[in-house]
Amino acid sequence: MFSIRLARSGDAVLGSSVSLGRITADGLDEAFEAPTSEWDEAAYRASWRSELQRILDGADRAVLLTLVVDPLSANWLRGYVLYRLGNEIRIQERLFFANELDHEIDLANPSRSVPTYESVNEDGVRISEWVTSLGELRDFFEIEYGVAEGE
Repeated sequence: MFSIRLARSGDAVLGSSVSLGRITADGLDEAFEAPTSEWDEAAYRASWRSELQRILDGADRAVLLTLVVDPLSANWLRGYVLYRLGNEIRIQERLFFANELDHEIDLANPSRSVPTYESVNEDGVRISEWVTSLGELRDFFEIEYGVAEGE
């Protein structure tokens, strides 16, 4: 079963509020804090919906951002990258550092900053990843958004 949700608002952290979230998939069950000073909960959810729609429509990659902060105060974002390999979805947690990209991070199209799929890093070390199915993503999408993909 796949899901990503914001559960409830948390306490103020370093002067900004956060929402507590959770992502689950086969073997993956992680909590995260999503700062809501730059993006509110609705913005995170809208981005997730758009990115899930991309992957369901056939894109080979998407990213579910879980940490978006003011780009003037931080030069990085965090999220879970989804790679579509046929009917299999591989999920990798990733930090996106602005100085490592050849372009500015586009929050309206965050998938643009996702590199091609690799299962090992430049040092030959296996990248941690979790696997779920396209069907699990589709089921979550239909339950969470009340529509079949593409509608």
